[in-house]
Amino acid sequence: DAHIADLAFSDLPGRLAKTLIARARPGARGRPAEVSDTQGALAAMVGGSREAVNRCLGKWQKAGLVAVSDGRIVLPDPEALAEAAGL
Repeated sequence: DAHIADLAFSDLPGRLAKTLIARARPGARGRPAEVSDTQGALAAMVGGSREAVNRCLGKWQKAGLVAVSDGRIVLPDPEALAEAAGL
């Protein structure tokens, strides 16, 4: 029911950042955490469109908060992402 509250009271960037941080898995050999979910799957989880998720990830990538490559979303600094999303 926390998920329902997030959908009702959080904006898409906040929901997406929270989901990315929760689903991130530590990278191998000290590499940054990463998420392997597709943008479509993430959109379904956060109650948004794939296009809106893509735009949000693009903004965060330009700001250096995430890196998107090879079907993975890398979180070099999850705390900075949370702060940028207002969490």
